[in-house]
Amino acid sequence: MRSVSRLYATISSGKDLKGKGPLLTLEHSSTRSELRTFARGEFERNKFVHDLGHIRYLISTGKTQFDSMQRYIEQNAL
Repeated sequence: MRSVSRLYATISSGKDLKGKGPLLTLEHSSTRSELRTFARGEFERNKFVHDLGHIRYLISTGKTQFDSMQRYIEQNAL
């Protein structure tokens, strides 16, 4: 039986792989602030949208963008 703790995401230890230096993840303050600025801009840009279907669409596409950005960063870290 697998350990329950392995079912959850873990935080990067920050150790480098192959001597390339520290890994760049969404946990770094510069990456996190850039992500926060981008998300805030998207919310400001769409603050006058009141249609519930359109809001759901925006949230869905935002989540897709976030997931693809996270995969891109993790892929380039290796």
